[in-house]
Amino acid sequence: MPEDFEIRTRIVKAALELFVKFGYSKVTMDEIAENLGMSKKTLYQYFPSKQELIQGIIQSAMHECDTFCDRIIGDQTMRFEDKLRQMPTYFLRVNGNLSRELVADLRKHLPDMWQQIHEWRHTRIAAQFGLVLREGISKGSIRNDIDEKLIIMMYLGIIENMMNPQVIMQLSQSAPQIFESIWKVFFEGILTADARKTFSVSATVALPTITPQGV
Repeated sequence: MPEDFEIRTRIVKAALELFVKFGYSKVTMDEIAENLGMSKKTLYQYFPSKQELIQGIIQSAMHECDTFCDRIIGDQTMRFEDKLRQMPTYFLRVNGNLSRELVADLRKHLPDMWQQIHEWRHTRIAAQFGLVLREGISKGSIRNDIDEKLIIMMYLGIIENMMNPQVIMQLSQSAPQIFESIWKVFFEGILTADARKTFSVSATVALPTITPQGV
């Protein structure tokens, strides 16, 4: 029902804001209900536990990422260089919505859920990036002296490290600045000279709102 969907969306949005601000472990279902102006009984009708709520948020985020990337990959009118630019920029903005506290909490308190995120990155993201990469190879935009599997492994390694708060804390730059520097070095390194001329890591990408799809 539309009303149920709207309520779920409100809950997901409010919970995510609290989790990002304070971390997963420090936020209670009571506080989420109070923040929403909702009774605990109503909250538990939609999400029986805090763990199911964070699971719903993660599933929704994965769904949004998959939808965005599939749309980019399937767009026959978009240049390869723009696809290569928009996908990592999108992940940058998604990651920018997470806090060190939330990522650290997921790794520490919900290792199974963190493993689920890890496996998703190494299957879906690798497959999606691989499709774009092969398009670039076929068009002569990717250097032919670098192994395709190595490029994908490096790409996943960058994402993995940027999701680790301990790595971010060692650097003096903000997360967006770090990502921009890394993408510039990485992508300009694998592109041919002609492709580098039309590539930019600073494009603006519309970030979808996380909704409770797949919950």
